[in-house]
Amino acid sequence: MKKLIITCVCAMAAMQSHAQSTSGKISYKETIQFKIDLKGAEVQGISADQLAALIPKENVSNKILYYNDGAALYDNDKKAENTDATKESNGMHIMMKMDGNDTRVYQDLKAGKTITEQNFMSRKFLITNDVKKEAWKLTGKQKEILGYPCQQATMQQDSTTITAWFTPAIPVSAGPMGYGGLPGMILSLGDGDHYEIVATKIEAGDIDAKLLAKPKDGKKVTEAEFKKIMTDKMKEMGVEEGGAPHITIKTQIGN
Repeated sequence: MKKLIITCVCAMAAMQSHAQSTSGKISYKETIQFKIDLKGAEVQGISADQLAALIPKENVSNKILYYNDGAALYDNDKKAENTDATKESNGMHIMMKMDGNDTRVYQDLKAGKTITEQNFMSRKFLITNDVKKEAWKLTGKQKEILGYPCQQATMQQDSTTITAWFTPAIPVSAGPMGYGGLPGMILSLGDGDHYEIVATKIEAGDIDAKLLAKPKDGKKVTEAEFKKIMTDKMKEMGVEEGGAPHITIKTQIGN
């Protein structure tokens, strides 16, 4: 019983040290894994196996989330260097550019709406959606991220398990990529296979309201309409439904 009381007191003390952090900005490192089927592919005499060895295996970008108790905006960190995944070997230069790298997600926490500004096939879309009530399940696991006490939650999306670590010490129900619905800010998010997003810096405090401006560039569509546009375009390109996002691969031999 004494051990339990001591543990609880320590946890409460940690939360109090970060109490009332309802506005600020959080920097994240976003890592996307590339899993590309190159069977039968050949570029300028280079076989599929040779291409597979040359192509970058992941893309890492710096993101930032601005938040207050009414809204959150997940955006590129314009002060950090974000570059397309590249690799060079034996005089060949390969660059990979993935649609969605410049995606911005706005969460209207009071109205229960999200607005996503996303590029797809050189076109920009503005996707509006109601905030979904995600079926998160608390696992009871705990750990610290950047000194903040966090709890683990998971949920199923089709056959994929999404894992989030959130902190009640930042009592704002938001997070990267528009995820939320938990009693605290999400500091880590991933599916264990395709992507991982982890907070690298937290700066609590008042922020300029201009940083939380709603995205407004692009053709306005619903989530269902955008999915249909993507599906139709993928079919035109011979990609099966549920395939990888559109990735442009540019190769260059020599200088």
